[in-house]
Amino acid sequence: MKKSFLFYFILVTFPVFCQIRLSDVSVELKKKTDFHQLITTVNPKTNEIYTFASDNEKLFGAKFSSSVFFRDSLSTKRPFNYRYLLGGSFLENNNPVAYFSTEDLTRVISVEFDFAKRTNLIRDLNLNLKGEIIYTQFADKGSYYFITKGRNENELQLIKLNGNTLIKKYLDFKAFNFENNPSNKSDITNLIEEFGLTLIEKKGFSSLLDGSQKIKFYLESDKIILILNLDSTKTSTYEINLNSFSISEKIFKSSKLVNVQQSNSLLFENNLVILSSTANSCEIQFINYTDKLIIKTYTIDNLKPNPFSSSFYSIVENSSPNNIKTPKKFISAISNSELGISIYNFNGVYIASFGGIQYRGNSNDFLNQLGSINGSFYGLDFGNLSSNYALQNNLIDVDFDSSFKEIKPVNQPLFIDKIGQFISENKNVKLDYYFFFNNFYILSYYDSKTKQIVLRKFTDGFDH
Repeated sequence: MKKSFLFYFILVTFPVFCQIRLSDVSVELKKKTDFHQLITTVNPKTNEIYTFASDNEKLFGAKFSSSVFFRDSLSTKRPFNYRYLLGGSFLENNNPVAYFSTEDLTRVISVEFDFAKRTNLIRDLNLNLKGEIIYTQFADKGSYYFITKGRNENELQLIKLNGNTLIKKYLDFKAFNFENNPSNKSDITNLIEEFGLTLIEKKGFSSLLDGSQKIKFYLESDKIILILNLDSTKTSTYEINLNSFSISEKIFKSSKLVNVQQSNSLLFENNLVILSSTANSCEIQFINYTDKLIIKTYTIDNLKPNPFSSSFYSIVENSSPNNIKTPKKFISAISNSELGISIYNFNGVYIASFGGIQYRGNSNDFLNQLGSINGSFYGLDFGNLSSNYALQNNLIDVDFDSSFKEIKPVNQPLFIDKIGQFISENKNVKLDYYFFFNNFYILSYYDSKTKQIVLRKFTDGFDH
């Protein structure tokens, strides 16, 4: 679960948290807010921060130093007929580029910002995405990526934009067998189309909703780790080398429990955390991802006391939490849920949530009414669901030390709680995006009242 749901009730009793305004730059985005876009990217070589903003007339770029001081800005006319500001990257000379695409995705260009020469240079990247099903796109280490599949093909493709360089590589999964369940063979593209593809940030906060997804991926040094939780008896992991593009497989058994009904997992700091459930119990395992050795196991059983000092509870949207009084009732609640895990490192303390999510509504035909994105229930933007349905979390929150032994709860707000509170109290915050920088987090956003791009610092814990 997103800890901000739990802390919501604490936050209202505390004074407003301090947030340090690090830097800002003035830019007026003209009307037609549908055209307003903002991206922020960090040069991994220089640690400089760049923001790009666009409206229907112009493209604006701003440069901030590694100490987050404003250094320079440069504007150019918005490229004609290019609708979407996709992301950013960097050239060998450290000049940033912003990527734009046409509305039909048939063309993608790079716009170089040369702050020293006060010029912009546009290049066509010869990239046509119209014929691609785009499963996900993301930035990492100064490059920009797409994971796609051709509409008439059946192979995953990794597209990498690095400066003005375009690299396309097919990801060959033919050597591996994929199962939606033990009797249902499939292939990787069909599974992603059905279940979606969710990025779990290495630095940042991933909610229980993120952790409940069946197919997740993680960005590590020079590789992508793809994890599938489609068979209740096992977790399948695939490491994609970003230099050789070779793929290796590793399988983890989900549990020693008998008649496991469902399971899910989360990769956290080289530990694979697996949550499995049966009709009468659920099990939490912490396993070393490298050598597969089990570090710690906890079992919640119908007939035994809660192994944790914290309580089970249920929460619907932002309502007050309700206690789930017994392990038996908790197991019953999550049996009708999608199992999920959320873990965050709070200064060496692992703040975790285990449980499941489900949707409450008036219709038994909920999924059919939702529709899909690429056929994927998991790809939906849940914030746009009908008000007839509410997200319910059934869970338990536990704090651990680095050996995954339970410790006394920290009970301090996380950076994500502070960001949530700040945004809820400042309706002029638009186009917001947060990222990890040095030892804190920066919220980048457009202030529609002051007409500024603002960079604001947030940290974990109480501010003193």
